[in-house]
Amino acid sequence: MIYFNLGLLAISLGLFVVFLWNLFALKRIGLKQELEIYPFVSILIPARNEEENIERCLNSVINQDYPNFEILVYDDRSEDRTYEVVNRVGAGVEKLRLISGDHLPEGWLGKCYACHQLSLEAHGELLLFTDADTEHHPRSLKASVRTLKEERGGLLTLITQIKMGSLWERLCLPMLHFMEFLFLPFGLVTQLKTPSLSMGNGQFMLFEKAVYEEIGGHLAVRDQLVEDVWLARRVKEIKSKLLIKDGFALVQCRMYQDFSGIFEGFSKNLFPGFNFSLPGIFAFMMLCFFLFVFPYVQIGIGVYKGGDIFIPVIMVGMAIFIRVVLAVRFKLGLISCFVHVFSMILFLVIALNSVRIFVFKRGASWKGRVYLSGVGHKKDLPGAQTAQK
Repeated sequence: MIYFNLGLLAISLGLFVVFLWNLFALKRIGLKQELEIYPFVSILIPARNEEENIERCLNSVINQDYPNFEILVYDDRSEDRTYEVVNRVGAGVEKLRLISGDHLPEGWLGKCYACHQLSLEAHGELLLFTDADTEHHPRSLKASVRTLKEERGGLLTLITQIKMGSLWERLCLPMLHFMEFLFLPFGLVTQLKTPSLSMGNGQFMLFEKAVYEEIGGHLAVRDQLVEDVWLARRVKEIKSKLLIKDGFALVQCRMYQDFSGIFEGFSKNLFPGFNFSLPGIFAFMMLCFFLFVFPYVQIGIGVYKGGDIFIPVIMVGMAIFIRVVLAVRFKLGLISCFVHVFSMILFLVIALNSVRIFVFKRGASWKGRVYLSGVGHKKDLPGAQTAQK
């Protein structure tokens, strides 16, 4: 057992080094940035059943401190009052256009089709795809355009601020940053041209239009549930520059508002994020279990029966330290840091459920639609989408 524990400690130390590197590699975009030239930007917002969020999002982009942009909203056949809210907020706003959604064609996923339709209507030199549940600082567009142009990027994507309200959000959502900072070396993602080492956040993706068109846009990823990652990969495939920045000061997003939303939302994305690879996701789950849950088991046994718990205590301490540092940097709240093991157990349960719904139920439900997958049949991955009325 001592050699097994030493192996786990070695992996933990390696991930800790990645974490420390990422703290310095991920640069925060400041708000005090000006431009000599203001390229025309199309802000593109796909919206389905977003009546609770869309007004805040629209107000934040309408009030941008930027002189040259348009806003296009695609109402993806919403079953709530999204269309009415957009019409009300946009009344008298010449720069805002609302597009009514068409019937979803076979072979397309809803968000991909909405973004594709938006891109066809856009006139901007730059295309900003952003989600309807985001809120943008008035200077966020100016700062992000300056960064994209200065660093000659083809795509700029941001790590955004996570807004949280409920207990479940505070318990689960900080795990996003924890996983990113441990398992994704941001410096290498930006520096290396390897497409498989990519990251995209659909909450904020600012493209040079020429780059977006060269990679085939959302048409090229029309059947991908994690389309943001695949778009980022395609940017690197054409040797364009992928930029990942800390956009904490620029954009905030409240992704989910209750446990059911968290459970369904992450279940929809986790298994597809591993490209429906059973060995891949189970290997990752086992790694997370032995690094972040098993040490607590060892400590409990050691305290009860007596035994050396030095290595497990070090591993638990490192995990909590990482959580605390991230909580301070991204204002995630400190209390959940000290119940990290429960957050990890929830993550593993959701991962198992993601596998279950795609392997046995053949699909995930989200916003009134069912996302189907024929696991094991390449032609069906990640599957077709049908609407449930």
